[in-house]
Amino acid sequence: MDIVTFRRAKSINDFNILRKIRNTGFEYLTNHSKYLSLIDQYKFYLKKNEYSIFILTIKKDIGYLLLKENDKKYFITIVLTPNYRGKGIAKLVIDYFKNYYKTITAVINKNNKNSLNLFIKCGFQLVLENNENLIYEYEKK
Repeated sequence: MDIVTFRRAKSINDFNILRKIRNTGFEYLTNHSKYLSLIDQYKFYLKKNEYSIFILTIKKDIGYLLLKENDKKYFITIVLTPNYRGKGIAKLVIDYFKNYYKTITAVINKNNKNSLNLFIKCGFQLVLENNENLIYEYEKK
């Protein structure tokens, strides 16, 4: 596998990349189940400045990772373009971040079976369930 690198998203161009990647799989995301325009995406990230946003790259931009700190816990979202899903990339990235954060939480849409399987493989445990989402957590020992 090629090396996965990531960079912090900062520019309007980065937000456009995020929007394009996000819109390839928005039906699986929690809280936002519609296609976003560039302006909507930019407003979302400007108002949500508590996120650390990274663009994932393997020779080209292939996905993004959001980390949000909340009360010493980190919430994670990872989205890959369709051609890079199911290749172990998300697991590699999640395992990397597990080395740096004591508690990581993922809120997963119940219909997103691939994400459910991914987070279980990464050692996350189910902690809460509601009508639409499952909340999985990883606690570093």
